[in-house]
Amino acid sequence: MKKVFVAIPTFKGKNYCANDFFNNLYMLKILNPNWHFFIADNSDCPFFQEQVKELGFCYIWDEEGSKLKYGREKIVHSRNLLREKFLESKYELFLSLESDHFPTNQLIKKMFATIEENNFKVLGSFYWVSKTKPCAYLLVDKELGYYNNDIDNDHRIRVRLPLPEEILAFNVENVVTGGLGCCLIAREVLEKISFRIKDPAVFQSSDDNYFGVDLRKFGYDYWLDFKNICEHHYLTDGTITGHSQDLFF
Repeated sequence: MKKVFVAIPTFKGKNYCANDFFNNLYMLKILNPNWHFFIADNSDCPFFQEQVKELGFCYIWDEEGSKLKYGREKIVHSRNLLREKFLESKYELFLSLESDHFPTNQLIKKMFATIEENNFKVLGSFYWVSKTKPCAYLLVDKELGYYNNDIDNDHRIRVRLPLPEEILAFNVENVVTGGLGCCLIAREVLEKISFRIKDPAVFQSSDDNYFGVDLRKFGYDYWLDFKNICEHHYLTDGTITGHSQDLFF
C-alpha cells in the first residue's frame, strides 16, 4: 500500500464535533500506523494544540492564516501549508480530510483499491453538503466551459448538481468536482497544483471548485465514488446533523 499523508485543516468553529472527529482519527491511526496525520489549525490561537498532541498527531498553528479576513482564505492557507509539508515528505498520497468528516477505515481502504485498480490521480468519497445538496458538480455541456458564475473567466464550464436518479445509479464517475472533504490526491498532482480561490468574499468562490478547474487545466480528472459515502457532520440551527446515506430522497 502506498504511503499516505492525512492532511486536516481546521479551526475552533469545528469544536462542535471535534471530540468525535479526533476519536475517529485516532482509531484510523491505530489501524494504520504507517500513515502520517497532520493538522493545521487556523484559529485565532492554538485552539486544538493540546488535544491533538495528546493523541500523537502532528500539529501546526497557522498563525498567518488566522489573520486573514475570510474563512475561505484561511482554509486555503492551511491547505497549502499541509501541501508544503506533504511535498517535503516521501509520502505518495495526500488524503484531504476536513474536520467535520468521518470516514471509516473500510471507506478509505476502498478508495485506495479504486485508485490502484484504475490508476486514478484524484478520487473523492461522495458526501452531502446538507440534507438536500450533494457535494458533486457535473458538466452541463462539455463544449461550453466551467461554472455558471464567473469563477474562472478563462476556463468557464457550466455545471449542475446530479439528479436524484443519477446519484442512485452512479458508481465511480468523472465529475467537475466532488469536494475536498474526503479526497485522495496523488503526489504528481500537487507538484503542479496548489489550492486557491479568486474572491473569498463570494460564496461560490470555494477552493473545492477551483481545484476542479485546475485539475482540468493540467489534464487530470476528478473521479467521485458515489457508492462510497462519507459521513459529514454540520450545524443546522445549532443542531449537529450527520448524513451518511442518501437522505435526499
